[in-house]
Amino acid sequence: MAAILRNSRRTARCFASGLAGSSAELHFAHGLYVTLAPKRMLDEKQTKQVAADLCDDLRRAGLPLRHAGSFGFDFGAAEWFRDTSCNRHVVRIAVPDLPTLLWDQVARAVMEWWSAHEGSPNSHTAQTTTPIPMSLRT
Repeated sequence: MAAILRNSRRTARCFASGLAGSSAELHFAHGLYVTLAPKRMLDEKQTKQVAADLCDDLRRAGLPLRHAGSFGFDFGAAEWFRDTSCNRHVVRIAVPDLPTLLWDQVARAVMEWWSAHEGSPNSHTAQTTTPIPMSLRT
């Protein structure tokens, strides 16, 4: 649990500084996940696709992030989530107890992927693949 909480706090700080406009909720009391809000309103199906695309691209880069409805302790997970506080769909990133340096790589890759895809006006309507920088590959 300590590793999950440490990784979650570090992820929240990473996303708060690098994705200030996209973070939905970064400080859940339980510390098990953070959420990212797409710039435009998406329905459930579109949000699921964003989570799947994110995971597919990071997995191809060799990073341990899976498209899963819940989380595992040895991998991170991303999935859609209905945020009732703001009445919209967001992407939930479940934080695992991976070694902190490895999870920091995943968090930075998520941040870079999100920035690249949120900057494109058609980013959520077409299948796109953004390469992960070599510095973030394992």
